[in-house]
Amino acid sequence: MKVIQNGGIGGVDVQVLAVHEHRWLAGEKLHHEPPIDDDNPFIFHLWFIQQGYVTFQTEEKRRINSGEMCLLPVTLERDVFTPKPASWISLRLSITVFNKFNLLKNISLPAQWRPDDAERIYMESWMTQIIREFRMEKDHHRLVVNGLIQALFGFCWPHLTPQSLIWSIQSELPEWLAQTMRRIADDPSSTVAALAREAGVSPAQFRRAFHQQIGTSPREYLHSHRFEVACHYLRHTELPVGTIVKRIGLRNVNHFSQIFKDIYGMSPSHYRVSQRNEDI
Repeated sequence: MKVIQNGGIGGVDVQVLAVHEHRWLAGEKLHHEPPIDDDNPFIFHLWFIQQGYVTFQTEEKRRINSGEMCLLPVTLERDVFTPKPASWISLRLSITVFNKFNLLKNISLPAQWRPDDAERIYMESWMTQIIREFRMEKDHHRLVVNGLIQALFGFCWPHLTPQSLIWSIQSELPEWLAQTMRRIADDPSSTVAALAREAGVSPAQFRRAFHQQIGTSPREYLHSHRFEVACHYLRHTELPVGTIVKRIGLRNVNHFSQIFKDIYGMSPSHYRVSQRNEDI
């Protein structure tokens, strides 16, 4: 069985679409008017001001100072101006849940904040690295970009809303699907039949509805989630592999170990050691 990737936490998928390093002179200005066909509600700009400050005018005038960040929809018409020389990083991002739902729908944007010193060091370093890796052509550079942007968005989230990320994800889902995701998170050993019963539909109806919403079958999603949970146990507990296998709803330790090695390139025990060594 193939193992899918469920995006980030709970299906959150953050993708880098374009990168820019701006170096503007004093007095430069630009009117940003989104193209008629660029009305995608999932596309955003993330700015980090490195030097000077930037102003932009929408319904109100905003000033973003050096060391501050701003997240704004690409669909927002605006006039950008630098009264003095300024430099900043801009990432064009796609942010969705299961490539279908708008995670930021209930968040007031544009959002502007100043990371603390520790956060700022990480975030500026990661954004710079994202730009460097994004411009490379090989597949492994894309893996680096994907990992860094997930981490960067994780740092951004508490500045966007006081709500937890999981709560925000589930608030965008139909109630039956949110209930299903909670059940899977609480009990990775859940079966498709049990999830269908809780949803009040037949297994066949449940599979069709789940695939329509998530883009993959519930069986594949469960299988992938179980291995993510197994990785968590291996990294953060001393539970024997056999116990982990039972907790995630599987039975055959040898079969689990073989699939694990196919996915991660090493056995569960070697994975545990490698993760512990990285923490030293």
